[in-house]
Amino acid sequence: MNQVSIPVVMMASVVFYVGLYYVRMYFKRRETASILFSLCCFIIALYDVFCVGLYNAENILEGVAWQRLQLATLGLLSISICWFVYHYTGSRLKKTFFLLTSVFVTIFFLGLLVEGPLTLTPDLPMIKHVRIGSVIDITYYEADPGAIYVAQFVSILACFMFMMYLMIGNYRSGNRRILPVVIAFVLFFFAAFNDIMVSASVYHFVYLVEYAYMLIILSMDQAFLNSFVDLHNKFRDLNVNLERKVASRTEELKAAFEELEAINEQLSETNASLENAYRIAQRDMNMAVNVQMNILPGEPPAMEGWDIAFSYRPMAGVSGDIYDFYTFNGSLLGLSLFDVSGHGISSGLITLLAKSIAFRNFEKDPGSGLDLVMARINRELIRELGAVDHYLTGIILRFQENNVQYVNAAHPDMLRLRSGADAPEPVFPPSGMMKGPILGVENDDAHFDMVEFGMGTGDFLLLYTDALFESRNASGEEFGFERVMESFRKAAGGSARETLSRIIDDFSEFLGNEPISDDMTVLTIKRTV
Repeated sequence: MNQVSIPVVMMASVVFYVGLYYVRMYFKRRETASILFSLCCFIIALYDVFCVGLYNAENILEGVAWQRLQLATLGLLSISICWFVYHYTGSRLKKTFFLLTSVFVTIFFLGLLVEGPLTLTPDLPMIKHVRIGSVIDITYYEADPGAIYVAQFVSILACFMFMMYLMIGNYRSGNRRILPVVIAFVLFFFAAFNDIMVSASVYHFVYLVEYAYMLIILSMDQAFLNSFVDLHNKFRDLNVNLERKVASRTEELKAAFEELEAINEQLSETNASLENAYRIAQRDMNMAVNVQMNILPGEPPAMEGWDIAFSYRPMAGVSGDIYDFYTFNGSLLGLSLFDVSGHGISSGLITLLAKSIAFRNFEKDPGSGLDLVMARINRELIRELGAVDHYLTGIILRFQENNVQYVNAAHPDMLRLRSGADAPEPVFPPSGMMKGPILGVENDDAHFDMVEFGMGTGDFLLLYTDALFESRNASGEEFGFERVMESFRKAAGGSARETLSRIIDDFSEFLGNEPISDDMTVLTIKRTV
């Protein structure tokens, strides 16, 4: 083995080991720069092996084979160094690096696939014998590089000058760790210039690029080492500061803990007071529920000629809905359904007042039209409620055998389904809409219309509060007025209780596990004779 090969073999071994080390570092830290650096190391180690082959070639054929491998390796090395510099400097010129990569990849494949004067051929030998004292005595069996490799030399020099430009800019931006790499690239530039001169037989000297590559590897390693040292120093400083902060925070936490203990004692006392207040409020709520339930009819009246059923579902304990039946000597005189705005105890208290006022005015003058009855109820509610921020909607019906009088005060439309009819319909006067104003609110133009209609055998009425059609399922979709009408159409035909049960079943199936939106009351009335 030629003596010049010995240091090159040693460099190849060292660089290969460094490459293995940074592969291991990559799998621990997952840094792209680490794997690119290791790739540079492996390619340089391979380049050194090809250099050893060239230095020990004994004829031009062997030398050209090793020379071709050398030059191909230079292209791959240029690509790996480009992308290392790209990631290490944080460059944003990604398109430029892709362009450089495409140039070197093209030259790489052309160098391997094209033989002859454009690359290397033994027919154009350029054998060089270098002797320096008694230490260096070597013969380079090389061929004259063709145009493709000349283009590669020029591209490598241009590329490395561009890399130097980026690294110097990165250094000026404050990255002092990159200085060793910049110096190594400057030395590489001179070594590459020397090799081009030697390759062109301008003068005879040994090739230096393999040594310059070793300098680049060492400088890159030094840059990584500086990064690790800086990171270590930062962690050390952070640890010192953390210990100080922990001591400071410990004192603060101790003081805060003492303060929290005092607050906890206060909270315990407050919690006990709140629990007592909750028990009192719950007791009051239960009493209000019991009072309301006791004043509401528990069962519909059993009247000759009429079949009645109802469903009453408060949203939470006390309800804002109120219903009542007016009877005399076994006859059904009328009924009412009112809905107080809101729900809860305040609304429930108003239902007690409204029930009493409605009953008193309905019984007071049986000969008066229901429109006048509703007007008197409204005036009394306005007087009694005063500044209370609640209002009511409602319906009153009066029955005289098969004749029905009907007044609506801003309440959802009552539906009627005639026996044998295809679909139910809202009950309107011939003139059209009939809803009066809301109850309990001062209104100079308050006026209520009354409509009269007959009920034949098998005819149904459906009254309800707005929770029936405003409640929503899990998808946010309302049950809606159209579904109310469709459910009523399908359900009617049996008794009032059967019809009501089918409507409630349709409603519950639509809602699923979702709660109702408000207090809900639904009444079904059927004419049986």
